[in-house]
Amino acid sequence: MSVVKKELHAFKYALQGIKAFLIKEDHAKIHLMATITVVPLVFVLPTSAIEKAIILLILALVWGLEMGNSALEKTLDFMTSRYHPEIQYCKDVMAGAVLIATICSILIAMLILLPKIYTYVLQ
Repeated sequence: MSVVKKELHAFKYALQGIKAFLIKEDHAKIHLMATITVVPLVFVLPTSAIEKAIILLILALVWGLEMGNSALEKTLDFMTSRYHPEIQYCKDVMAGAVLIATICSILIAMLILLPKIYTYVLQ
C-alpha cells in the first residue's frame, strides 16, 4: 500500500471517529453547539489573526481533550465492568482536564469576544 493510500485510510478513520463521537457522546453535541456559535463570531467580528488563532486553538484543545476523555472511558469500561478506585481516578483526572480546558476556553473567548460584541452592538 502506498504512503498516500495509508494517509487517506488514516484520514478516513479519523473522520469516522469524529462522526462516532458526535453521534454517541452528549458532551460532543454541547461542544458542537458552542463551536457553531463561536466560530462565526470570530470571523464576523473584527478580530485579529492572533485572536482568531487563539480561539480556534482553544476550541481544538477542548475537542481533543473531550475526545480523548471519551476514548479513555470507553477503553477502561471495556477492560472491566467492576469498580476499581484506580480506574475511577483515571476517569476523574481526565474529566478534570476537560473541565479546566473548557472553563479556560470560555474565559478566553469572553475576554476576546465580549468587548467586540459590546462595541458592535453599540455602533
